[in-house]
Amino acid sequence: MFSKNIHVLFIIFTVSLFCWKSGYNSVESLKEAITFKTPVFYYISKSVDSFKGLAPFDLFFKMLWQIGGSVLWSDRLFTKEELKQYTNLDKGLYLAILGRVYDVSTGARHYEPGANYHGFTGQDGSLAFITGNFDSDEFTDDVSSLLPNQLQSLQDWVQFYDKTYIYKGKLIGRFYGPDGNPTMEFHKLQEKLSEAQNIKMDLEKQKEMFPPCNVEWKADTGTTVWCSQNSGGIQRDWEGIPQLLFEDKSAHRFRCACVNINSRDYLENEKSFEKYKHCSDDLKVCKLENTRS
Repeated sequence: MFSKNIHVLFIIFTVSLFCWKSGYNSVESLKEAITFKTPVFYYISKSVDSFKGLAPFDLFFKMLWQIGGSVLWSDRLFTKEELKQYTNLDKGLYLAILGRVYDVSTGARHYEPGANYHGFTGQDGSLAFITGNFDSDEFTDDVSSLLPNQLQSLQDWVQFYDKTYIYKGKLIGRFYGPDGNPTMEFHKLQEKLSEAQNIKMDLEKQKEMFPPCNVEWKADTGTTVWCSQNSGGIQRDWEGIPQLLFEDKSAHRFRCACVNINSRDYLENEKSFEKYKHCSDDLKVCKLENTRS
């Protein structure tokens, strides 16, 4: 946090000195050149017109107050009623995801009134990020119905907003209490995310052991699956044969995997596999009559 403060102060001091030395002739060009992905520069661009005509020290302290305060002390606590105010360009465009509030004004073409994602502003609509359903009922922070892999996708959205937009603070409610501390719901979410990460690691390990098949579909011949030494993007010194790998038998979820039938990995997991019908054990290319024939 200390290094961040020093960085912000340095930028503010440098910009204020630039504006004063240039006689404010370059203020507009400065405003045009500012990258909106950096929070400090974003706030400078929003406020630069009000800095004209100030003496150097007055300019520096006004920047420090208007910009530094917005960036350095941005971990604000929002009530749901307060967040509802930020749905327009005058007040600002804010949204929340998993209780974290972001200023998305720089993406106004996506979030301004009438834009495709305007419904996300002024509230926490975490569930809709995954369902893709923009009905009012889906704009909710209740994500208890999501599977671990879906929660991981939601966490990826959080990382996207961290990198792309300006973090403003926390929303009091499901994930953060009135004191800003995480709630029990937050900790439950973290446990599920940890579970999702473990599942992801297991699937990646499984993909290394049993790489996906090459798949081709043609209208006249149907689906063909086959294995090679780089099928699935996994480089190896064996080709393998195509078999059905059931990742979740209860949900009947399966994929085509290339297996080395003499390997220890295959022998230990043989119950998770099913041979394609009409394909012999040594066939590396298999033509399918239907999804599971």
